[in-house]
Amino acid sequence: MKYIKIAFLLLMYTQIACFSWTVTPASFTLQEGKNPYYHLVVSSQDSPESVPIEVYAGKRTIDKFGNDTYERVEDKFFIYPSTFVLPPGVQQKIRIFWKGEFKDLHEEEAYRIIVEGLPVETKASKVTVSDDGIVTGIKVLKTYVTSLYINPKQTKAQTILKSHHIGELNGEKTLFFNLKNAGNKHILIKSFNMNITSENNIFEVSENYIKEAFGVINLLPKNEREFTLVLPKDFPENFSDSTKMSLKILEYK
Repeated sequence: MKYIKIAFLLLMYTQIACFSWTVTPASFTLQEGKNPYYHLVVSSQDSPESVPIEVYAGKRTIDKFGNDTYERVEDKFFIYPSTFVLPPGVQQKIRIFWKGEFKDLHEEEAYRIIVEGLPVETKASKVTVSDDGIVTGIKVLKTYVTSLYINPKQTKAQTILKSHHIGELNGEKTLFFNLKNAGNKHILIKSFNMNITSENNIFEVSENYIKEAFGVINLLPKNEREFTLVLPKDFPENFSDSTKMSLKILEYK
């Protein structure tokens, strides 16, 4: 089994100046009652040479620490063309057809569609060996990782705050809390409205502070996540470790 860690939630790619091509859309949802397929478009911009490309699907998982991975799957989708050569200045449309049945799904399924440039040697990447034995040369590889959700009817996210406590991490007051998506659809969280209460005192952690700490949070169905938040410098010293906390989810629509 092959697992590959995703560096970014929605789209990851390595910038290669000599092969400039893009993929759209970055995210798509196949919904029950609509066509079980969609099209990716791979566009070559100012690439000086043709690029061999492979397209394949991976089943997506996100662990409790937010590590986003996928495992390649061969039998869930019909992808055409799955391999091709992209000439300069050309757009290639790729049909992604899901082979499953919505009646067999009880919750949304999450996948990655990976568009991968195969290693090639450019004219500027000829391997050479200098007099002192140093080998030089470049192999070019660029990968786009897009998101695909298979969404049956009547799905809904349900976010639950399972636990929380305040402690110390590296000498700093820190909030530890766990969230679970008990629903059957993913949710993209852009931030929280967070209030921490101790006796009659209330401390509000700003939306921007949380956004800077976590970025976009993707909770897949039944996904549980552990979060560690170093509290702002102005967090009161007299707050006890046994506090109450309220969260209002700010969701991307």
